Amino acid sequence: MRWWKTLKILSRDNNASNQRKAIFNALDTMKELGVEEKISVSKFIFNNTKDLKLFFSLTDINKIFMVKMIVEDRYHS
Repeated sequence: MRWWKTLKILSRDNNASNQRKAIFNALDTMKELGVEEKISVSKFIFNNTKDLKLFFSLTDINKIFMVKMIVEDRYHS
C-alpha cells in the first residue's frame, strides 16, 4: 500500500511540474514581458487554483490582458 501513496505523490508532483511549465510556456510567448515578470506572474497564477483555471480558459488575447492586470497590480482574485 505504501507504493500506492508514493505513486500518488509522484503523480501529483509531476502534474504540478507540468502545470508550471505550461504556465511559463504560455507567458514565454508574451515578448513584452521581462523574465522577472514571467516568473512573478507564473508563481501568482500557479498558487491560485481559481486563477489557474481561469488563465487556461481564456483566449490568448485575454491571457495578455489578465497578465497585464497582474503585473500592474490591478488583478484581485
